[in-house]
Amino acid sequence: MSRLGRIHAMKLPPGAALLAAAALLAGCESMPPRQRTPAYEPVELVFTTSAQALATELGLKVKAEPATRTLALEGEAGRIVFVDQTHSAVVAGQALRTREPLRISGIDLPLSEADAAAVRAAWTEAQTEAGEQAGRSPGPSARARRPGAASGDEAWKVPLTREWQGILIHHSATEAGNLAQFDKHHREVNKWLGVGYDFIICNGQGGPDGLVETTFRWKKQIQGAHAGSDPAQKKYNEHWIGICLVGDFNGSRPSSRQLASLRRLIRFLQDYCDIPDSSIRMHRDIRDTDCPGTRFPLQEILRDPPRGK
Repeated sequence: MSRLGRIHAMKLPPGAALLAAAALLAGCESMPPRQRTPAYEPVELVFTTSAQALATELGLKVKAEPATRTLALEGEAGRIVFVDQTHSAVVAGQALRTREPLRISGIDLPLSEADAAAVRAAWTEAQTEAGEQAGRSPGPSARARRPGAASGDEAWKVPLTREWQGILIHHSATEAGNLAQFDKHHREVNKWLGVGYDFIICNGQGGPDGLVETTFRWKKQIQGAHAGSDPAQKKYNEHWIGICLVGDFNGSRPSSRQLASLRRLIRFLQDYCDIPDSSIRMHRDIRDTDCPGTRFPLQEILRDPPRGK
């Protein structure tokens, strides 16, 4: 029974009962309100910046690729790629593991300050390294290239510390893909050091059509993992440059932009590394596979007349 009810239950004269009730109500109004317990607890904010903010800071453009679940920050100096639902980022061809899981939202991606700082530092280091390499004299094979050598992207012009004897062409046998995705697959599934190729040429599904992505293997002059694991393929991993075009060329041809980029890249590598046309082969030429597909037009890539030693 409430306090007011107990007053009415008491046998008091009518006037006294009214006075007691009024006093009780006045006392209730003067009491401070009861403090409620908050329904939540304050938490520390983890994602304090975003890919959009980072792109603005670095002067890059943001491009989302929903089909391949990636978000790229692109510019003339290179690109940064984030892979959704992973800890995987690729900064100027170098794999980077983020502390927090990546969750792409439309054309943006929340980032922790720690991850943004790591990406920023890796990007700055890559740009510094590219600038230093541009000012260095090339390796012995590069100095021996003939006059009028084909021009190439700055990312291709690394000091040569390995003797390159040929070029091996592959296809990804997938409809879509890019360096970041292949790097993730090769590390996590194949248990390799990273992506097995030296170069990736995108087809518009995962990266701009015709974009040439330079991997860490070429930049660091590390042997590839693209030819095969048999002893007979060892020399091709160690001394042949692996180029992979995104697509399955058993059913269709590479895009015109892919072929144009491939010609330009091969011309550069031939002149830069002194490689003849006879040492440009398809993956199926050296092992039991249909790679790079039955519809890959190798003859359209070779020079006419052919380039010899």
